[in-house]
Amino acid sequence: GKYAGKLEPGIGMTLPAPIDRVEKVNIRGIKSIDVPDGSGQNLILTGDQNVIDLAYQVRWSVRQPENFLFELAQPEPTIREVAESAMREIMSTVTLNDAFGPRRSQIETRALRLRTDGAQSRPVHYSRSTLPRPALSFPAIMTRGS
Repeated sequence: GKYAGKLEPGIGMTLPAPIDRVEKVNIRGIKSIDVPDGSGQNLILTGDQNVIDLAYQVRWSVRQPENFLFELAQPEPTIREVAESAMREIMSTVTLNDAFGPRRSQIETRALRLRTDGAQSRPVHYSRSTLPRPALSFPAIMTRGS
């Protein structure tokens, strides 16, 4: 389908369901996306070539319902991907020490500028920044040829 217009509050007349469709979009509510999902790892490279495990929450709201519904094929996955990309870009410009300490609030403020068609980000809050666990740890095995 295509965007035909906006219905004003009150009684609105539309054609029956197979011909016309009305989709309500909550423009007042604030949605959130947690990165990473669950207890997974989100490894990000900092500007000084260190790797950190960063968990953060992106809060967003719908700014333009027509763009949100008709310009983005999958709005929520798109917002997640844009948020991850933006955070990787921001973290590539800071040092490991800044990510853990004094510039943390500046990082969250820079992430606020994130925008996509039809959606607008709210303050980003990152909840965990740690050094990653070693991916694999095998005991050293030494063998001698016979």
